[in-house]
Amino acid sequence: MCNLILLDYIDRNYYDGSLTDEEFFSNSFRDAADRIMTVTKSPWISAMTTIAIVFGVVILAMLLFVWWRHAKNQKNLEAKRTAEMLNTPLEKFDDVEIETLAKKYQDNPSGQQDENKK
Repeated sequence: MCNLILLDYIDRNYYDGSLTDEEFFSNSFRDAADRIMTVTKSPWISAMTTIAIVFGVVILAMLLFVWWRHAKNQKNLEAKRTAEMLNTPLEKFDDVEIETLAKKYQDNPSGQQDENKK
């Protein structure tokens, strides 16, 4: 690669008739050395970095939206369940234990058991 750069500068300076042989080689080697020592960024790397950042931001936005929608649906579901619980009449809960306790306290208003029933 370095040889190609040097040959390119030699080719450029070869047709310049105003240069002496010393100036011709001196300019060619100096320009080639400057070019070889220059660090150039690949346009692909900067383009890929930009694309990766944009892609990451889009993915993050999508994840945040899905999380927000799930939290909103969960909150609505919880509110709906709470409303159903609060609006359901107590008679609808057909629990045998509750009925026996209710009968027990209806028979004995003080709530204490008789000594004979133990």
